[in-house]
Amino acid sequence: MHMTVAQLKKLLSTYDDSMHVFIAGYEDGYNDATKIRLEKFRLNANKEWYYGKHEINNENYDVQGIIIS
Repeated sequence: MHMTVAQLKKLLSTYDDSMHVFIAGYEDGYNDATKIRLEKFRLNANKEWYYGKHEINNENYDVQGIIIS
């Protein structure tokens, strides 16, 4: 299952506008979310459990999506 921008907006609208946003840290802990960027993704590109399922691929892509970092 994936999340769309519309679903994210609806979910975020239930929280106070001044609430802090965090992202997972590299190994542990959390960092501040500082930007959103648009990328092109190849879906289900990685089969190994230790990689994320999708990867950025600007030439052979299935969808565009946003990354919050």
